[in-house]
Amino acid sequence: VSCLSGFTTTVIMAEFITEAEEIVVPAPKLEVKPERQETEAETEDECRVVDDAVDREDADDREQLDVEEEAEDVEDEEDEEDEDEEDLIETNAIAAVAEMLSTAILESSGETHEDAETPPQDPVLSVKATTLLYDITGKMSDPTKNLADLLTAINPPEDGEFSRAYLIRRKNACGAMHLLTAEKGKQRIQICWTKGVLESLRSVMEDSMGQEIEDFLPNDQTRDEYKDARRRAVATLMNLSAAQENRLVLLHFPNLIPALLATISSAPECSKGGAATLAHLSKTKENRLFLAKVPGLFDTVADILVPRADGHALEGADDEMEAISHQYDDCGGSDLKGARQNMFALLFHLGKEKDNGYHMARNSRLIDALAAINSYLMSDFQEYASKVLSNLSRHHGNTKHIVFRHPNVVQSLVTSTYSYNDDSRKLSCQALQNFAHDKPCRVELSSMMIVIPALCDRIRDGVDEEERLSALHSIKSLSEEPSNLVVMSNTPGCMPTLIVVSDGTDTSATEMMRYVASDALANFASHCRLLATAGEKADMQSRGEFVQLSKIDPFVPSFNVSTWEQWK
Repeated sequence: VSCLSGFTTTVIMAEFITEAEEIVVPAPKLEVKPERQETEAETEDECRVVDDAVDREDADDREQLDVEEEAEDVEDEEDEEDEDEEDLIETNAIAAVAEMLSTAILESSGETHEDAETPPQDPVLSVKATTLLYDITGKMSDPTKNLADLLTAINPPEDGEFSRAYLIRRKNACGAMHLLTAEKGKQRIQICWTKGVLESLRSVMEDSMGQEIEDFLPNDQTRDEYKDARRRAVATLMNLSAAQENRLVLLHFPNLIPALLATISSAPECSKGGAATLAHLSKTKENRLFLAKVPGLFDTVADILVPRADGHALEGADDEMEAISHQYDDCGGSDLKGARQNMFALLFHLGKEKDNGYHMARNSRLIDALAAINSYLMSDFQEYASKVLSNLSRHHGNTKHIVFRHPNVVQSLVTSTYSYNDDSRKLSCQALQNFAHDKPCRVELSSMMIVIPALCDRIRDGVDEEERLSALHSIKSLSEEPSNLVVMSNTPGCMPTLIVVSDGTDTSATEMMRYVASDALANFASHCRLLATAGEKADMQSRGEFVQLSKIDPFVPSFNVSTWEQWK
């Protein structure tokens, strides 16, 4: 039966492969390499080789002839099946390839479904997207004569001589492509799905990769012409990525995204358009896991976001924070500011996938850049950094990593609780709530002398109900740890704040706020009672007796802690 099942599967997959014109499966390096088209004769030869191998392995099996006869009967029956059943077989095969693609993503990072931090339950690509990737090159059309002339002008010179006359023609051809893709509509889709277009645009970005542009083009005028051509090529990609139908092929086109990342890092004039292209690609759900695994993506994001002005890192005392915040917003001009906005949009979209949050938190340069920006209370980007950091705190695997390895993130979140932006204060309290929920982090958070006072200030002075409730949940989680009793008792304003909220003196407190505050006080009472009765219990236990708090004891807390929208 096992032999029959294997032979049947081989026949089914052989028929499915024969019907496909061209199969393209993206490798873990995000390259789509078209396989050689198999003829019907070659497929039949392959099936005969498989049959011969089965015959040799089961040569001593007396039932081999019966198995072959049954296999032939099964093949005849499958040929007579209805079209609906054939479609079902094809759909199952495509779904299997989609699962194989998701496995390739994990293997590219050294993980498997069994040992991944958060293994995906569903295939990364849908059946529709997988079907599209099967035959990307087969679906592309030939260019018209005018478009072919433009592509010829864009492609690198055959003699390898980058003269100024050639670069001027190339610049004008890239400008024409930019104009052709400027308007929304089907023309963007038609151009993107034309053979040779993406190769030509990629070649413009790849010409100067691996070397300084001054060494590549020593002449200033020639260098300016090349920069204009490269900027227009990136702008064309930005226009193409705006069409949803183009995003899958743009991401999986060989070496296109790595060339774009190198251009963003080395060419300031291309950073805005390149970042917008990445943001557009991340808007498609099926691109997010693939895009996050592109080598160097988060390093490129950090290069754009890192606080720098005139080539030097921004530094200053707290009284200079307002000036530093404005300096961060204004440095680099409109191109850098637009690039940063697009990079934050990219992080927002990528952060919607749970697995991406885990990998984002492991990039130290990105985390340090976000922590620094989150401390600039007057900056327009401070709220964006708070959103990204709070979203990272939703992943349970990130809490200990951030608290213990990046304490500057906790310090920046405490600083942003005093922000003038209401959303930033609320998001910072929610992130601290998720950190305090993780038991190993509670002592570390309490040892930072700025955390508890900041949370108490948000409980008293907060204007948003969610903000105050998140701060209360954070205090309540910290009070679960017995070793925090002394620290929290010695913190000025901590106990009085909880008492005022609990007994109803604060009329603005909701019923839930009063309950959480009372629960925190019950934790303190439970710890104190355990300390006070420790001697009595030891004496009774020495006599063979055992004492346990009554279930109806009013000092017994609930021992329940709460998180903010944490991933399951």
